Amino acid sequence: MSEITIRPFKPEDLPRLQDIAVRAWIPIYEERKRLIGEVLFNQLFPTGSECKREQIRAFADQTPEHMIVAEDGEGCPVGFATFYINQENRIGTLCNNAVDKTSGLKGVGQALYAEVFRRLKAAGMEVVQVNTGLDDGHAPARRAYIRAGFDPAGIESVTYYKKL
Repeated sequence: MSEITIRPFKPEDLPRLQDIAVRAWIPIYEERKRLIGEVLFNQLFPTGSECKREQIRAFADQTPEHMIVAEDGEGCPVGFATFYINQENRIGTLCNNAVDKTSGLKGVGQALYAEVFRRLKAAGMEVVQVNTGLDDGHAPARRAYIRAGFDPAGIESVTYYKKL
C-alpha cells in the first residue's frame, strides 16, 4: 500500500485518466451491447466506452477540486475518483472512478474511496452514495463498493426500450 499516493487532480493528469476510464468501461459497454442489442447500443452509445473520455474531461473542467488521483511509486497515475458534494441534503456522491488494472497494484480503489470519504466528511456530508449497474459488467464495482462498506439499498431500477 505504501506504493500508492492519493493526491488532488492536476490538469496534466487528464489524458492518462481518460485512458484509464475508457479501458475500465470496456466490459460494461460490451455487456450493455449484449443486453440491448447492437442497433440500439449504437444509437445510445455511438462511441462505446470512448464516451467516458468526454465525461472525465467535462468533470475536470467543471469541478477539478472534486477529483483525486492515485499514483504509483513512480508518480504515474493508476486510478482516480470523482465526487459531488450536496450541501443541501448533506449527501456526497462517489461518481466516476476507475483503476488501471495493468498497474498490478492492490488496494488502489479502496485507498481512493477512503480519501473520498475523508473529504466528504470534512465537507460536512453525513452520507455517501454510489450508483452502479446490476449487470455482469458492473459486478467488480459492486464487490469493491461492498468492500468499502457500502450497503445496497435494495432499490432496483430498470430501463425499458421500445423500437419505434
